Amino acid sequence: MSIFTVENTPAEIVKIYPKASDIFRTYNINFCCGGDKPLQQTFESKHLDSEDIMAQLNHSYNMWQANGRDGVHWESMSLVDIVDYITFHYHESFQLELPKLDQFVTRVYQVHGADQPHLQKMYQQYELLKESIMAYILKREKGLFPLIKDYNTGQTETLLNDIKSKINVLKEERQVIEDILMNIRNITNSFTPPSHACGTYRVTYARLEEMREQIFEYLDLETTLFNRI
Repeated sequence: MSIFTVENTPAEIVKIYPKASDIFRTYNINFCCGGDKPLQQTFESKHLDSEDIMAQLNHSYNMWQANGRDGVHWESMSLVDIVDYITFHYHESFQLELPKLDQFVTRVYQVHGADQPHLQKMYQQYELLKESIMAYILKREKGLFPLIKDYNTGQTETLLNDIKSKINVLKEERQVIEDILMNIRNITNSFTPPSHACGTYRVTYARLEEMREQIFEYLDLETTLFNRI
């Protein structure tokens, strides 16, 4: 897997790996307009532990690269295994990432929204997306998923009908989320920042696009799960 070095600049790194911005923020490393200096210079000027930070950065990046679901044979997995995978791989990831991304969306809106009205719409749609995803997750973990686990061990017609009824109701909420994602994509011109955009602006768009892709992967896997029932 690729490895970043101290010769890379923060700006270069966040273009490749947008979530690196979380690590840079932790150590107050500028990845935006002043992020064009090699990391080694920043480490020296701030008296930071370069080995520790680079180890964190590369470990996080390698985990991110390996975090896809290529090669997983869903048809050979039990319903319980798929439910657990969704819960730990996607639900926990969304619960961590949504608040972090919220900080970026809010920052870009506050700084640039006065002369770029579309950013207010982006901010509003993102807040709606965050609320919708969190509610969507809760209903699955507290309602639907326990029923699916029960069905995996003891299949009854009554339980099956209950599961299918809940799935049909939740399909409407799923459509709401897909519509919000489409709105955000349109508002951001397919996540293309303007030519004058600063580093934070560009990272925000990149992370929004990545979040959109993860949500659709999640919804696709959920469809696979439902088709098994």
